[in-house]
Amino acid sequence: MAKSASSPSGADAQADADHRVLVEEFLKSASSTDFGNVWGESICTTDLKVVSATAKPAGRVVFEYTCQPSHANRLGNLHGGCASTIFDIATTTALVPISKPDFWKFVGVSRTLNVTYLRPVPVGETVIIECDVIAIGKRLCTITGTMKRKSDGALTCISNIPIPALLITLLLICAPPVIALYVYQSKAAKSRDEQPKGCRKLGIKTRSNLSNEFDKKFALGWPLSTSEAPAKKWTVQSMWIYPVKSCRGVELDHADIITTGMKYDRQFTLAQLKNPAPATETSEKKQTARTWEFITQRKFPRLATVTVEVWVPDQSSAGYHPDCDYVEGGGAVVIRFPYQQPGWRGKLEKLAAVLHGSAPERQFRVPFDPTPSQVQKSGYKFENVIIWKDTVNALNLEVDVPKELGEYLGVTNKLSLIRVDNSSLREVYRCAPKAADLGYQPVTGFQDAYPLHIMNLASVRDLEGKLPKVKGVPTLSAKRFRANIIITGPEPYGEDTWKRVRIGSYEFAISCRTARCKLPNVDPASGEVHASEPDRTLRRLRNVDVGAGKYVGCLGMQVVPISKESVMDVGDEVVPLEYGEHFSVGRPGVYGSMMDDAARRVWRGIVPRYEANLLVRDMAPSPLNDMDEHGLNILRAPYIASYTPRL
Repeated sequence: MAKSASSPSGADAQADADHRVLVEEFLKSASSTDFGNVWGESICTTDLKVVSATAKPAGRVVFEYTCQPSHANRLGNLHGGCASTIFDIATTTALVPISKPDFWKFVGVSRTLNVTYLRPVPVGETVIIECDVIAIGKRLCTITGTMKRKSDGALTCISNIPIPALLITLLLICAPPVIALYVYQSKAAKSRDEQPKGCRKLGIKTRSNLSNEFDKKFALGWPLSTSEAPAKKWTVQSMWIYPVKSCRGVELDHADIITTGMKYDRQFTLAQLKNPAPATETSEKKQTARTWEFITQRKFPRLATVTVEVWVPDQSSAGYHPDCDYVEGGGAVVIRFPYQQPGWRGKLEKLAAVLHGSAPERQFRVPFDPTPSQVQKSGYKFENVIIWKDTVNALNLEVDVPKELGEYLGVTNKLSLIRVDNSSLREVYRCAPKAADLGYQPVTGFQDAYPLHIMNLASVRDLEGKLPKVKGVPTLSAKRFRANIIITGPEPYGEDTWKRVRIGSYEFAISCRTARCKLPNVDPASGEVHASEPDRTLRRLRNVDVGAGKYVGCLGMQVVPISKESVMDVGDEVVPLEYGEHFSVGRPGVYGSMMDDAARRVWRGIVPRYEANLLVRDMAPSPLNDMDEHGLNILRAPYIASYTPRL
């Protein structure tokens, strides 16, 4: 009868027989030394029967085992703990055939034991246990074990996993989430990379011009360059627009400047519903009765983390056509904000974002300047919005704002995106040049008060040096102050006395100092709020303008363009043309007293007519008598109430 190809013969058969004896002796020694429990002793002495043992190609031992009642659980099947004990003992014996005096002589102890249970083994069932060494070194080795029913070869449990099975198992486990992750990431990348047709993205394409803003060379400034005393020029270091009020800005290297300031600046604001219409009113009246109120980082600091992109029509851009939606709408505004939806989808989003080197986010986009047909088609409506004490009519783009944005910001009222109506701009009178001198009335979009804001980097560095030297006080980036124009050259606070300045080829009127609120306490990168700084230091050291109010700090200057249209570039030279003192005038009203309704009507009716900066109640001597030298046009009204009937 022919021998099986796998059957050992000659010297190999004798060696295997010797190995079986060694394994049996090992089990006997183990039962008397290592195991003091019933399972271990019976397994080693009587239950495990050695079928074969070989050293080639690596250590391998095969056992036969019949499940005993003492090894069963309450269901009458092999106890999982007992199965683990069997594997712990049996797999160790696979080292016996290959051990040598200087190599695994004492076979070692288990470091990690993984057992996977596939089928029960009833009492009385006989199984075959195969143990194989698959990798071995001087101090560590990996051994696998399988337990199969003798009757049909079906796997009942495995200890560790053979390498091919491991790969297949990992593939089956990982494939579905990997595929889902790939699909999600592809969709997210497509959404992220799909630019508005016919448009290009506005902004610098290199690193920020403020990347070196903490360089000590900007801290002190230097003398103004003149023909008599040439020196390094004062220049524009960086320029910024903030398309959506209080959201993250867009840095520019070139800016077009119009009457409202830099083009695209503060043309939108996020607003919450101020007064929901009464439930008894008709739906039509509800729509017309609603009033919105703008929101800022002062109350909702997470606005600092909302990213805004401006895409402008460009004939060289892919898909450009005059009739494209975004080309017709003057471009597009893309708004992104951090957001992770709950559940497994959110976890998938986070994983995809991490692989992309970013964070989970949501986005939406709107036309920059919707046409009348786009307004009608999209369901936009004109409604009232409150900007400080002004109420203006503006375009409500509420239908495009995802509810998740309100959740992220912490806005509990209904949230909307509002676009300024260029036919209802807010006029600027306080401390501003007169219309007769400019040839037009200064106006703003959704800026706080003036078209432009200029900041001297040396002033920021000086203020930072005066902040308390304690843990947690923030570094002071110029971006905290949200200026449009950041300049370098003048000594700290040298800009305080500028009245008129030339930047590049155009002149600008400096109207007044910028009175500061607590918004610079918000970190522009993270949206985190410091409890007191830099606001406390500003109030303590920069309370330099009596007109701004008691304990109000000032930093930066408010600016009005002298030309209706001008341009500005990073690197443009800055040259002050006129100097003088500044005295800020508060909100339109009567100096030193609360404004009553009569006074408000006088202000709105008389003061603009006379292009006055300030209305004085009477002719009595007061500190205001000396304000003419500060460039204020004062209208003196001895009896305000007497003017009311005429208005």
